[in-house]
Amino acid sequence: MRYILRVLLFLIVITLDTTLMPACAIGGGFPLLSLACVLCVAMIGGPMETVITGAAVGAVLDLLYQPIFGLNMLLYMYIALAVWAVYQYVYTKNVFMACLYAFVGTFIYQGLYALFSFRIFGQSVPFFFGTLIRAAENMILMIPLYFLYQWIAVYFHRKETL
Repeated sequence: MRYILRVLLFLIVITLDTTLMPACAIGGGFPLLSLACVLCVAMIGGPMETVITGAAVGAVLDLLYQPIFGLNMLLYMYIALAVWAVYQYVYTKNVFMACLYAFVGTFIYQGLYALFSFRIFGQSVPFFFGTLIRAAENMILMIPLYFLYQWIAVYFHRKETL
C-alpha cells in the first residue's frame, strides 16, 4: 500500500511540476517539486528505494522534457543516492537539515544540468541567479514535504508492525 501511495503521489508531483510550477516562476526560477520529493524519499527510505525512485522520476521527466533520454534520470538518481549516503552519516532528523539538503541538491543538480546542456546540446543555460532562486524555493518547499513524508513513513511503519 505504501508503494501505491508513493506512485500516486509522484504522479501528482510530476503533473504539478510540469503544469503549475512554471507558472510560479519568481525571478527566472521555479521550484523543482519532483527533486524535493525525491530528496525526501532519500532521507526516509533505504538505498534501493532511493535509487529506484530517483531513476523512475528522472526517467519520466526525461520523457516529458529531454530530446535525449537519461540525463535527468542519472542526475536525480545520483543526487538522491548522495543525499541518502550523507544522511546516514549526519544523523539529524530535523527540518533544517532537510532544507539544507534541498538547497545543496538543487544547486548541484542545476550546475550539472547546465554543464551537460552546454556540452551535449550546445545550449547556454543561465546558471547562478536562477539556480539560487530555485534552490531557495526548493528549500522552502522542503518544509511541508519533509513533514508529509515523515508522517507517511511513520503511519505505514506502524501499520506494518501491527
